[in-house]
Amino acid sequence: MTRIALFVAFLMSFAAPMVAQCGTPLHPSETFRLCAQIEEGDPLGPLAILTGDMSVNAPEAVFANITDGAGLEGALDAATGLSMVYVTADWCKSCRVIKRHALADADVQAALASLVPISVGVSDFGRALQALLDELGSVGPPTMVFLDSERREVPGTRLLGEVGPVDMLGSLAGVSR
Repeated sequence: MTRIALFVAFLMSFAAPMVAQCGTPLHPSETFRLCAQIEEGDPLGPLAILTGDMSVNAPEAVFANITDGAGLEGALDAATGLSMVYVTADWCKSCRVIKRHALADADVQAALASLVPISVGVSDFGRALQALLDELGSVGPPTMVFLDSERREVPGTRLLGEVGPVDMLGSLAGVSR
């Protein structure tokens, strides 16, 4: 465990009784799960318990994870209907916020069930990924492109930057019309 994770564990030992007084009990083993979020690159994850936001525990949509153009072609070939292409990266802070809030929202999860979500990971950026971004008309993460069954972008549904559940639900509603 890194020094930062140990420090957060130390702080959480003081925060646990305080959170319990607020009505959200924190089991001691939960401290280690929260510290694991730091190890995964989400330093703000453990603070969610202080605001009562435990959406980090919500189930995630199952994305087809691809890292090149051939992978995207294969995923789109396998999709028989609507799809969403989400450009993301491990180093993208806004992508982490989207994962923790917008993608963890129960209504967004339900709406995502009606299409094929595809995640394009651009963490290890190179010429091939630049060509893929050019093909998608994206400058980088986070970008969400919603495609119909003919692989055409649905007008007015593209999302750029840090978005919340309301934004995603608006685009998802636009795709299903």
